[in-house]
Amino acid sequence: MGVAYEFLVQWRPSTGDWSLYQYIDSNDSLHLVKKGQWWSVRSGHQLIPIGNYVIDRELATNRFRLWLVDIARTDFLPTLVTQGDLSADLDPSADIIPLGNYLLLYWPATGAYKCRRFDPFSSTLMLPAGSPQNITGNWRTVINSDLAPVAGYVVCRDRNSGACRTWMFDGGNASDILPNPPIAGMQWTIDPGMNLCTLGDKVIAWSNGSADITVYPVDPTQPFPLQPAKTITAWESSLPADTVVFGLTPLIPLNLPSGVQGDADGPGTIPWMRQNIKKIVYLMLENRSFDHLMGDLYSQGSVGRFIGSNAPFDGASSTNCNTAESGQRFYQSKYSGTNLNYPTDDPDHSHSGVMHQLTDDIAGKWPRFYPTIFTFGDGGQTYCFGQSDSDKRWFISPVSASVGVGDETASGNWNSFYPAMFAFVDEGQTYCFGQTRDNNHWFVSPISASGVGDAVAQGNWARCYPTTFPFVDNGQTYCFGQSDSDKRWYISPISANGVGAETANGYWADFYPTMFTFVDGGQTYCFGQNSRTKYWFVSPISANGVGDAVAQGYWDDFYPTMFPFSYDGQTYCFGQSDSDKRWFIWPVSAVGAGDAVAQGHWYHFYPAMFPFVDAATTYCFGQSSSTSWFVNTISPKGCPASPQMQGFVNDYNLSKSFEIMNYYDSSLLDPLTTLAKQFAVSDAWFCSLPGPTDPNRAFSLTGSSFGLVANFESGAIYNNWPNAPRRPSVWDTLWAHGNKDWKLYDQSLWGNFHYTYHLFLEGHIQEVNQSPDTFRADISDFYSAARAGTLPAFSFIEPAWMGNSSGVTANSCHPPSEMEPGLQLVADIYNALSQGPDFDHTLFIITFDEHGGIYDHVPPPPANNAYRHDSSENFDLLGVRVPTLLISPWIDQATVFRPTQSGRHYDATSFLATLLLWQGIPASNWWLGNRIRAAATFESVFQSTNIRTDAPRIVAAPPTDPNQLDMPMHDLNKLMIVRIVYTLCAGVLSLEETEREAREICALGSTRLAAQALDKLEARVQRLHESRSQ
Repeated sequence: MGVAYEFLVQWRPSTGDWSLYQYIDSNDSLHLVKKGQWWSVRSGHQLIPIGNYVIDRELATNRFRLWLVDIARTDFLPTLVTQGDLSADLDPSADIIPLGNYLLLYWPATGAYKCRRFDPFSSTLMLPAGSPQNITGNWRTVINSDLAPVAGYVVCRDRNSGACRTWMFDGGNASDILPNPPIAGMQWTIDPGMNLCTLGDKVIAWSNGSADITVYPVDPTQPFPLQPAKTITAWESSLPADTVVFGLTPLIPLNLPSGVQGDADGPGTIPWMRQNIKKIVYLMLENRSFDHLMGDLYSQGSVGRFIGSNAPFDGASSTNCNTAESGQRFYQSKYSGTNLNYPTDDPDHSHSGVMHQLTDDIAGKWPRFYPTIFTFGDGGQTYCFGQSDSDKRWFISPVSASVGVGDETASGNWNSFYPAMFAFVDEGQTYCFGQTRDNNHWFVSPISASGVGDAVAQGNWARCYPTTFPFVDNGQTYCFGQSDSDKRWYISPISANGVGAETANGYWADFYPTMFTFVDGGQTYCFGQNSRTKYWFVSPISANGVGDAVAQGYWDDFYPTMFPFSYDGQTYCFGQSDSDKRWFIWPVSAVGAGDAVAQGHWYHFYPAMFPFVDAATTYCFGQSSSTSWFVNTISPKGCPASPQMQGFVNDYNLSKSFEIMNYYDSSLLDPLTTLAKQFAVSDAWFCSLPGPTDPNRAFSLTGSSFGLVANFESGAIYNNWPNAPRRPSVWDTLWAHGNKDWKLYDQSLWGNFHYTYHLFLEGHIQEVNQSPDTFRADISDFYSAARAGTLPAFSFIEPAWMGNSSGVTANSCHPPSEMEPGLQLVADIYNALSQGPDFDHTLFIITFDEHGGIYDHVPPPPANNAYRHDSSENFDLLGVRVPTLLISPWIDQATVFRPTQSGRHYDATSFLATLLLWQGIPASNWWLGNRIRAAATFESVFQSTNIRTDAPRIVAAPPTDPNQLDMPMHDLNKLMIVRIVYTLCAGVLSLEETEREAREICALGSTRLAAQALDKLEARVQRLHESRSQ
């Protein structure tokens, strides 16, 4: 908790009097900053704060004025930005709700709404009515409600009951901007007699006639965003009857106004960065892992300064290895060649391919699957027993946190498979019970580390009971079983003498394959869930039977893998779905299963799982049907299954598997090596998604991948991309806060092909649509502006995706053929900046979108899903480490930086978060999803108190191979060729002709031939254009 630049305003429309208070997070108090009076903003007006502005709406006429917020001025609304008439879009019955980069026009009486992008430079405040980015709809359940926008969510309070439900806002979802499901844990009640407003990441409830407010904090980084509410005395006296309260989170100025508190501003802080960095240049290259490029960086020389952790530089090592399916081990080793076109193939970097690279052989891999598995104790050591259904083999092994599952102490083969088994203790001896479907035979045998003894009791029943478990009642062990054939259940005592006569039995309407017991208040209960209706129940269980349900309900999914565990005296249950592989952890008690306290998604489903305790810590074991297994900690905070990075070799061309494990000699990679050692590099920066180019670049510019894990569509879908609502980008957020000081630079060589602009900006902003060349330019303009000192505050550079027949080469660094041109691009950009007058106050960022399928040894950490309603498939895991360099004379030489914010990690959204904070935009105003809100920021790297004078002014790159254009095309070249062809041919050739052209050019042997074909196609299209215009 610090001192946020957030303010609450008291305003009395009858008199125009206002009071401005700063909210102090550290002690939940309000500090009076100033008072004043408005003469023109009185009764009949409604004030709607959005970003750095306040919309002043005349309710009767729907005319508006847009005021700029400036807390430093005597009147904090000193400047009229624009004014106009909104009556064409709404009537007095509609509410205007600010949603970050959008305005929502909402009719409470009917649930109708219009969602438009907010534009402070437009005379209508919004995109025109005909824009395809607009969304209209009609809610059936959000009617007669008060809407409170907060932290990317919309809290909807029923005006009659006060019941609150919450949805995450998605401006790119054409079917509904508040898509289901509602946010778990954000259903509560606020007295409908209280008024609502938003202050940063807080919903404020207040009422006239009271001096108190109730604060409802929302933390979008948490699984359950709503935090505990607090009521505080906010005002010196009760609010008069006609008072209105609203919140302001304007741009944070470089110099705080008089009477306003702020955070520390020394080295390593955002204020320090803002004082000394005036321009940012951002270059994202392609498809290289950190180990591959930077693993050798500090094999010679030493790190000058660590930011964050002081652990040694985490580079490549000859002890890192992958094991092929053949058993051959491939160790990480330094590439001994000098040709930088390496690896010689384009490794798989599809989402499914990367997940195999990360998660194959999670901690171990057995030759068979053991669906029957359970634990028992012997001599103070925990052991696990498992039996395979394929060959009936069984084993016993010690299990621990240190080694997972140890060497077998006993094993064997039985004639039958026993799907129903458990261990129990009788008079100090451990026994196991098992039943097979073969003749429904059952047995009781002693079990120990030495093996399974001869049966001390056995028999045959009329049916098999696949759901079976033991429990204790009054010191006696009983077993419960239920049959899946006729749903019959029984309870019988069990001991060394076998299974006794039934003490209770019955029939249920459904079979419950998921069942377990737990104790609460000295009473034993059982939990069960069926797969047919997803119904669950909690009932007391004893020798006398299963009692009536004390709690019950229905879940959206069935959890065939489920078990209980204890933590700090509370029982929790873990469950995993086999449909989408999501897992949850719930508290469970006599009153039922509570709200989930943790959740996540795994790449595998683990039907065989159990918990165990080692050195007072609870762990869980899991094995997938693909035979990989893991051991990890489990607690109410979750159960992260950490990737082991063991699948790279098996996912690559086996005859070249050594290539995927190699890393460059750092001496080959200038200027990257020089710049990394002269300035800063992170060895803890991950790509945003285990997957390819488009979704990772989307994360870097929008905070999400639009719910996609593969490259976006090409062809006509690519051409029409701006003709449907899309989520906002960083440029939308800047624009909504009045910032036009930015430009995109690319190396477009054919027609109107501008990849980044087309996917992430086109159609979003009217002024940009009308004059796109004001906001985008060729790379040659960047070099000129850098040398002249006329660059905008934020410059985004897109690499060349294809070479051309004039000798320009693709320079994104994508393997196998673009490393040398990419290094030359880096040198050209740096040299232009260093020779310009603004170098001393410029930050040059070099990063890579993804690892390209190339090995890195560090497992990626878990991550926040950007939009909770997106498919859960692996949006909760970061991708592989990639190199990221920060270059500025305000950075100490040989710096290695890691996150300094506890529990946060670096990924591409770290750039977004840092850039927006550097521009003074509060995090609560971003509305770019949850991932960016949880990202680590890198202002801590600016530790130097003086501008360095020893930074190199010129850097060199190795010469580019003159035959570069004659190299074979890789997958990214072909992806971009299709998009270039469709861009060139739009409106001129038929779709069939366009598709044929794209297919034929992609089939050519080299980038030179493809470039020549594209030149010919462009000339042909131009002639057709000219002939039609005559």
